[in-house]
Amino acid sequence: METSDVIALLALIVSGVLGGLALLRSRSADERSKRANEISAQALEAQRLALPPAWGPLYLVGTKRIGLTNTSGRHIIVERLAVEPPEMSRTVRVSSLPVRIEYGDDLALRYFAPEHASPQLLIVTWRYEDEATERTTERRF
Repeated sequence: METSDVIALLALIVSGVLGGLALLRSRSADERSKRANEISAQALEAQRLALPPAWGPLYLVGTKRIGLTNTSGRHIIVERLAVEPPEMSRTVRVSSLPVRIEYGDDLALRYFAPEHASPQLLIVTWRYEDEATERTTERRF
């Protein structure tokens, strides 16, 4: 075997070893990346769970008004309101929709329920001001 053949064979062995090491490093990096993504997802979920609810409880203001406080820490756009049962839909009114409710402010509604009946549930369809995703919140009367 000539010297050039020996050098070529050594170069082949070294490149094989280096290629194997690179493959091991790549797999290790993939595993670390997957683990980092898992930790990030867990942290995001923990942060989401720690956020305050978007709306406080429904409360009465006198005999003709009800309110709901934006407790989300962000500005909210209320898109739609509904009540259950649907035949009671005329009992709750807001001046206009959509309406922007700043953090800490109240969604003020007029309430016109007859004494012998009242809605059971208020359904608020809303979104954060800087997002397009609509969300729904329900509050019992």
